[in-house]
This record gives sequence, structure tokens and C-alpha cells, in this order.
Amino acid sequence: DYIDCTDQLHESIIKSCIALSHQFSTLTLGFDLITSDISVPLSETGGAFNEYNFLPYVDLHENCNIGQKRPVCRLIWDYIEAHKSRIVTPEFGVF
Repeated sequence: DYIDCTDQLHESIIKSCIALSHQFSTLTLGFDLITSDISVPLSETGGAFNEYNFLPYVDLHENCNIGQKRPVCRLIWDYIEAHKSRIVTPEFGVF
């Protein structure tokens, strides 16, 4: 099952994700972590980040079958549209 638990995520974990994301020049970044309880700081559970992904699997958020579906693709697209002068430049290489 894909279960949305976003609202239970502890603020310190969110802040850690944001701080880590500033170390990379990428549009998207997803984090995987191991912990017994996402509602408390990782330092209290002995939890840790075990992976980050530059191309996170956003379908898990868009199409969860338990909990709130989150419009992640729309948020990413809106960000691209709002910042396209910085993202799509003449130096933007073809993949």
C-alpha cells in the first residue's frame, strides 16, 4: 500500500531535508529514511537518511491509496513555469 504520512512528519526531519537539498543544484530531490517513528526527531529514534534521489518517484504521492493524494507533479510544473528564465537557458543542454 502507498500511504501518505506527510502530516505526521516531524518538523526537524523537514528542516533536515530542506538543508540537505541546498547542497545540490537540482530541480527535484527525494529522500528515503529509516526510522521507527516519523513523528519524532531522528536523533530520538536512532533513525537516519539512507538515500536521496534526483528523480524521485512522485507517483507514490500522487496516487497513494491510503491518505491524502498530493499534487506533486503540478507543484513541480508550477515551479518550472514560475522560474523558467533561470531553469531553461541557452546553456540548457539536450539530454
